[in-house]
Amino acid sequence: MKLSIVCLSLFLLAAVHAEEEGAFENDRELMEELGEEFGEGRNLGRARGPRPLRKCKQTRKCKKLGGIPTLARICKRFKGWNWIQHDDFSNGEYHAGKCGCCYKGEDPQQLLKEDYFRLESVHMAASMQYEDIMSDRRRVSYEMTHDDSGAPAITNVQAMMDEGDDIWSFNSYAGKSYPVECSGGSCKAEIEGNANSPRTNELYPGEHARGDTASNNTESEEDQVWSGRLVRAVVAMHFSDFSSDKELDEFIRKRDLSADYDARGNLDAVLHTLPDKDLQEHGIKPVQLSLSLATLNKWKWVPIGPIDIFPPIIWYERKKNLCVQPVRIRHRNCAFQIFGICFYPTYTYSGAGLAFGRPGADSQWAKVDITFTWKGWKTIIDNAGKYKAVTTAEMNDLRNEIADDPCCIEVFFAPKFSPSSTYGGGACWNSGTANAQIITSDEQVSCGVDKTHLAHELGHALGLMHPGSGGNEGSTGTLMCPSGWQRDNPRRNSRDNGNNVVNPLLVSYFGPWTWFPQPECTSSADCGSCNAHIPPDSC
Repeated sequence: MKLSIVCLSLFLLAAVHAEEEGAFENDRELMEELGEEFGEGRNLGRARGPRPLRKCKQTRKCKKLGGIPTLARICKRFKGWNWIQHDDFSNGEYHAGKCGCCYKGEDPQQLLKEDYFRLESVHMAASMQYEDIMSDRRRVSYEMTHDDSGAPAITNVQAMMDEGDDIWSFNSYAGKSYPVECSGGSCKAEIEGNANSPRTNELYPGEHARGDTASNNTESEEDQVWSGRLVRAVVAMHFSDFSSDKELDEFIRKRDLSADYDARGNLDAVLHTLPDKDLQEHGIKPVQLSLSLATLNKWKWVPIGPIDIFPPIIWYERKKNLCVQPVRIRHRNCAFQIFGICFYPTYTYSGAGLAFGRPGADSQWAKVDITFTWKGWKTIIDNAGKYKAVTTAEMNDLRNEIADDPCCIEVFFAPKFSPSSTYGGGACWNSGTANAQIITSDEQVSCGVDKTHLAHELGHALGLMHPGSGGNEGSTGTLMCPSGWQRDNPRRNSRDNGNNVVNPLLVSYFGPWTWFPQPECTSSADCGSCNAHIPPDSC
């Protein structure tokens, strides 16, 4: 009996040892499969932690933790070990994954609290429920920051105010912040920027901007963009001061990286438009509009640069969202007609360009923290067939068919243009304003290469012009380069493109951190030329 128990015990110990040996052999097989070599020490069966990978370089902070440079997938196999991927804790890129620091001990969230996060906030004021702010024509969205001296400042101010049937929108200048003075529980600021309204565009249409071309196409074959007629304006704001909010102070002190803090407040805003002499001669007079709204204010700790850890946590960052209204055209085909009566009708719809172009638009702009709310189709009934092949003379008529949503930009999907190469397949009007509209041709879908075309046109709606056109230029070597008919725009984006977008319809919010993909470059200084990055594929 005793012999049986001893044999059974030895068998169980051997099984456990074999299981452990097998787990570590899987690590060896994994590394051999990846073509990698282990660092020093090869007795995996007796290992108490991961081995260092030679291509993952040790750093001072990782070494101080007693950590090992390796991949996350290896670190996760060892109970009680944590993993962190950050420039301070890892050095080197491994072709099958990111190098990081695998260590025992302190929770990575606690480890990162002191130096790797900053407090950010978003502020929204609306006349409707906060959940409906995207469809609210009386609203203000802004962000709080600090100037170089640490004093409070306000930036990225977007506002919409109505005067009867005329809706005015305002956007602060891209990349600029304005000082904030606080006392007695309230703050005040004066923000400079541009205002626009549909009436302004009717009285004095915006200017045509072309910019550099990246092909041998004629001007009529190049993508076109018209800026909205902008009026210099100032918004004076008074809003709640939260500097003495004890609950906010406690939230800041605790540095809970997975939580956020919300507070309600109030805001008064007055818009003053300051049209110059030229604008006034075209009938655009000064306007003063005001509103008083309740505000929702949100604070969150945001990573400074990409950070990846195990055990995992979802980081958040400040993003901007734009509402997009797709518009399609329905055509009717009749088996025969008698006295104008259509018998056995069948219907076709334009709009193939949305399913084709939306993935590229979402992925390219997600790189720089711009997202879109895509609404359901609106449909133009075109039984007469006027818009089967849209000419330049018909484009204004098409844009006027639907312009009833002041809170979304419209994208019209035409079956084709006439001639097909008109405007390189797409154009944008009233760039950078709440009244921005895009017309694009479905004909290029069959070509299969224009995957960034819609993303390019949305860049115009976000206020970015072609490189070389002056004004708020997009970066060279990125999707904002014009490409011409049947050639795609560069499938790349830059950090500057994301920082310089302007449209009063943008709403700031906190969304999950975008780990991948990141923008390919920072600005025109390191993005290369347009010609160098136009994709080689063409129809």
